[in-house]
Amino acid sequence: MGTAAGQVAGNPDASIHAPGDPDRQAVYIFECMREALAGVGATMADIVEINSYHKDPRSLPGVLSVAREYLGENSPAWTAAAVPGLWMEGYLHEIAATAIVPDDLPA
Repeated sequence: MGTAAGQVAGNPDASIHAPGDPDRQAVYIFECMREALAGVGATMADIVEINSYHKDPRSLPGVLSVAREYLGENSPAWTAAAVPGLWMEGYLHEIAATAIVPDDLPA
């Protein structure tokens, strides 16, 4: 089992990706998750649980729509919470996922 803990929309240069745009930040987050899972031989289908934190809970429907594009038929357990702030001003979501990673990965 593995966890992608606390992914936010932070670019490699520490700038905020898509400031003010909750849907584009969600796309960035799920794209990062997909890449991280691929790095260990897993896919978005291996995710079994998601915990998400949102500065504005009204953005959740858009996040769920983005998630469906990445998760496809997978429907992991999901807990969402509204929070007054995240690590850096400008982050609109923080999303963590738990995946069951196959143990027969190629060396």
